[in-house]
Amino acid sequence: MTSDHLDSISLSFVQLGRGSPVVVLHGFTGSAAAMFGVADALAPHHEVMSIDLVGHGRSPKPEGAAHYGYERVVAALDKVIVDTGLARAHLLGYSMGGRIALSYAVAHCDRLRSVVLVSASAGIADATLRAQRRRDDEALADRIEHEGIGWFVDYWMSLPLLQPRSELGASLSARTRAQRMDNDPHALANVLRGLGPGVFPSVRDHLGDLDLPVAVIAGEHDMRYRAVAEDLVGRLPRGVHHVVPDAGHAPQFDNPAGLAGAVLAFLRDVDAEIGA
Repeated sequence: MTSDHLDSISLSFVQLGRGSPVVVLHGFTGSAAAMFGVADALAPHHEVMSIDLVGHGRSPKPEGAAHYGYERVVAALDKVIVDTGLARAHLLGYSMGGRIALSYAVAHCDRLRSVVLVSASAGIADATLRAQRRRDDEALADRIEHEGIGWFVDYWMSLPLLQPRSELGASLSARTRAQRMDNDPHALANVLRGLGPGVFPSVRDHLGDLDLPVAVIAGEHDMRYRAVAEDLVGRLPRGVHHVVPDAGHAPQFDNPAGLAGAVLAFLRDVDAEIGA
């Protein structure tokens, strides 16, 4: 299914299950399919809408980085949520999808009942670090376009942060590689230019005003994002922190049952609190 949005671009999404709604956003190089392990576990208890963000999966891959700016992506997400009648949904985002989810929550708090962030940050607050990351991502985007998707997937999957941290995660490496190989190199380059951490505005200073339950989840072996999660929870009025055992930066692959259990428990508590 698709939902029209700015400049005639539409976002593809898959819906399944029944219950209080949950919107799921994947990370960079991912897709709705990459989040099926989480979506399938939630579906017996919730109506789940898993979205292909622009430049990924079955969603359009327009030319020009302007189409990939965070404001357009947040607006596109808002249109999908409103058009499908899923206002007052839970919003779950992984990595890049988590940054988008948090920015959406800051802009449209009234549309949501909770937010779940998995291996995600509020963006880079330091201007110098953001500028350096922007330069690094621009260089990487250029190289993706010149060297192609095969080179990029090999490079991306070699990064220490993304190494599997369980036997299950390792066993899924071939499948995750195939999914990443299905990406368009020019689209991924534009995602970096429009949605990379170097250009994505930090919402860190707005977290104290976010009056929503927010679960911040990180893998046991992802020490970098465990520290990020602790910082976020300290700034959020209603934030809770959960660590998924036997998992790294991608708990949806390393320990999907552990991740799903944490998410389901959090959503159950939120729904009980508001009487959903």
